[in-house]
Amino acid sequence: MHHTATAGRTLGPESCSKRLRGVGIRPLCRWTTLALALIATTRCSSERATAPRISRPVTLTVGADHSCRITSATASYCWGANWAGAIGSGDNASEVYTPELVAGGESFVTLAAAPDHTCGLTSDGVPYCWGWNIMGALGTGDTVSHATPVVAGAGLRLTSLTAGGSWWSRTCGVTNSGTAYCWGSPAGGQLGDGDSVTIHPSPTPVAGGLAFAKVDAGGYFHACGVTISGSGYCWGDNSRGQLGVGDSANRYVPVPVAGRLTLESIAAGGFHSCGLTPAGTAYCWGDNGLGELGDGTTTGSPTPVPVSGGMAFTSIVVGAYHTCALTAAGVAYCWGDNSSSQLGAYPASPYVAKSTVPVPVLGGIAFASLAAGDEHSCGVAQGGATYCWGQNNAGQLGDGTATTAYQPVRVLLPS
Repeated sequence: MHHTATAGRTLGPESCSKRLRGVGIRPLCRWTTLALALIATTRCSSERATAPRISRPVTLTVGADHSCRITSATASYCWGANWAGAIGSGDNASEVYTPELVAGGESFVTLAAAPDHTCGLTSDGVPYCWGWNIMGALGTGDTVSHATPVVAGAGLRLTSLTAGGSWWSRTCGVTNSGTAYCWGSPAGGQLGDGDSVTIHPSPTPVAGGLAFAKVDAGGYFHACGVTISGSGYCWGDNSRGQLGVGDSANRYVPVPVAGRLTLESIAAGGFHSCGLTPAGTAYCWGDNGLGELGDGTTTGSPTPVPVSGGMAFTSIVVGAYHTCALTAAGVAYCWGDNSSSQLGAYPASPYVAKSTVPVPVLGGIAFASLAAGDEHSCGVAQGGATYCWGQNNAGQLGDGTATTAYQPVRVLLPS
């Protein structure tokens, strides 16, 4: 499949410092030596014995600068930044401007993307991962990177899968029994096992014995989950109040989100998080410097605040500094940072830097699902076509160009 590569160029996290603006940490974009303690993990035999019930398959996923989609033919394609093989095609191109088929021939029902790696889940719950692995985020028990899918988790069967981070990445999944496992970087306590020092290249159980319906590991250094009873929990870095517990102290194990909200879903992004109640009411908490909480202000909150407008949403996704949500009618709304037109809600001129309240995505497309990255967003239309908008410097919009799009453009996926 046609792609464009920059000869002699090594792809690195060129926008690392922008992603972490104000955090006061210089990202580790290159590692030369790494002391690694391999973790010997055991698995509950009952979690391996039967095929899991895959919950809410995710056919569209977005990393920081790349995107992936499972087509109607159950083939998986990725495009955009190909850091250490995150596209999964085996290609060493630094940037891929049109979708490429993920190698290996596996049929995935769920995909999950982080800035530097991607994972997929088969119908019988076997996780595969590919891309950068210096932090152990591929779950292979080592730190060897792979440009094509490899089995993760050494026999672990999962019902859902999620990945995230900001070049300190990790992956998490949930089993049939509701046990959550995470692996990769422990930065900020984001693995939820009580450790913030030791890299875990193999899955380790999240502490607390909670039964999760789903976990979202999309935060830069934090993750959140909803239990089967509808309670929200978060763990990891809390410097911006993104755990929603009322303060800014880090937590290395899951802690309940304040407010006693009953949640249907929860999403973690850069330094903020959002949740939906069963009635579709959206709440967000954490950093709000660019309006990503959607409450009409730029004041952060360490506890959940309702999103302005009183709309009922069916799903919500969180990017680095922006948020998008979907109504039952398929109308997409976004709010927060618009520095790269990732809201998809404003024409090219005049330039609008941000929105502190939800604004509808241009184009009149009825969407079935959404995904949000660092500076771009994507959606699957109800008719099946895939669209993306926002930053396109690495080809993450998949339209064959490197041109930023202020409204949805169609991804060049095979029909």
